[in-house]
Amino acid sequence: GEKIHELLKYIEKSKIFVPIISRGYAESQWCLLEVTQRVKTGRLIIPVFFDVEPSAIKNQSGPFEDAFREHTNNKNVSEEWRDSLRQVAALVGYVLAIQTEG
Repeated sequence: GEKIHELLKYIEKSKIFVPIISRGYAESQWCLLEVTQRVKTGRLIIPVFFDVEPSAIKNQSGPFEDAFREHTNNKNVSEEWRDSLRQVAALVGYVLAIQTEG
């Protein structure tokens, strides 16, 4: 508990936040808490979308829909997390795809 609050203070003070958002990102309550805290600060966010399209995050489809279904125990927090991810997905960032051989 105490370490989380300390880390959130550092997030709030940092000038740039670069979340690497992958298919499993929304499964982690910690990742969602971090990104929500950063969105609240209004400071610079440069998202990196790794093997996921920003549209899947905006629409909360696929793995994001599944993950949020698991977070429904607290409706208010879940909606705040959803909104934060939508805001980040709307930002200009980097989209990186996994390179497959073949």
